[in-house]
Amino acid sequence: MSSVATQITVAASAAQVPSNPISKQVTFYALSGNTGTTYIGTSSSVSSSNGYPLEKGTNVTIPITGNGGNTNQFWTIGTASDKVGIAGA
Repeated sequence: MSSVATQITVAASAAQVPSNPISKQVTFYALSGNTGTTYIGTSSSVSSSNGYPLEKGTNVTIPITGNGGNTNQFWTIGTASDKVGIAGA
């Protein structure tokens, strides 16, 4: 069983989430001390108009189907220096 628990720093331009194998789901959570909204997407073109909005103190859990996946299939963009936690299994 693969699992991950880490934090990343958000950038003002699209950035790929670091590689971690996951098999069931991944949860992204925006730290409560963040100043802006982070957007989660599945390509380098993620933006405020096509990404999933993650406001400070909120989270989203995304199920992984098939034979598993990797956190690097996701991208983030938002307020530079904000933090996003990642938990996956």
